[in-house]
Amino acid sequence: VILSAQTAFCLLKNGISNAIIKNSKFSGHGFPLPGSFNQNSRHCKMNDTSVLVVDDDLCDQRLLRDVLNGDGFSTYGVSDGNEALDFLQTEFPGLIFLDIVLPGMDVFEVLRRIRQFSVVPVIAISASKSLENREKFLNLGGDDYVTKPYDLDDLRFRFMAVLKRNSYNHLPV
Repeated sequence: VILSAQTAFCLLKNGISNAIIKNSKFSGHGFPLPGSFNQNSRHCKMNDTSVLVVDDDLCDQRLLRDVLNGDGFSTYGVSDGNEALDFLQTEFPGLIFLDIVLPGMDVFEVLRRIRQFSVVPVIAISASKSLENREKFLNLGGDDYVTKPYDLDDLRFRFMAVLKRNSYNHLPV
C-alpha cells in the first residue's frame, strides 16, 4: 500500500505507527506500508466490500480510507452521525468505522439508530480509553472498540476478524 505524503503527515501528527514511517523508503509518491492483506485472501473478497468511515477529523478519516483503499476496499467518508444515517438510507457498506467523538448527535445514539435497521458490523475508534464508553458501545451492539493511537496492522487484523465473523454484507434486522 502506498500512502500519500499528506496521509503520512497524518500518521506522524497522530503518533500512529511511527516505526512504519521511519523504517520505510520514501519513493516520492508516498510511503510504502508493509503488511497489507493479500487481495486474494480466502477469507474475504476484498473488492466485494465497502467501508463507511465516520470521523469529523478529516486527517484521521483520510488516513483510514487510504489504508483501506490500498487494501482493495471501496470507502466512503462522512463527518457526523446525521450524515452517516443519511448515507445508510441508500448505501449498504460491509462495515462502519465510527469515531466516538462526533459533532451533533451522540455516537451512542448513532449506533442505536443504525441497529434499528441494520446489523452491519460497526467498529468504534476512540482516543478515550474509558472502560465505561467501551462497555456502553459494545452493549449497544458495536462489534469492536479500538483506541488511538492504533497500530495499522492491529486495526487490519480486527477489521478482518469482524468481517470474517459477519460474512454477510448487509442484512436487515
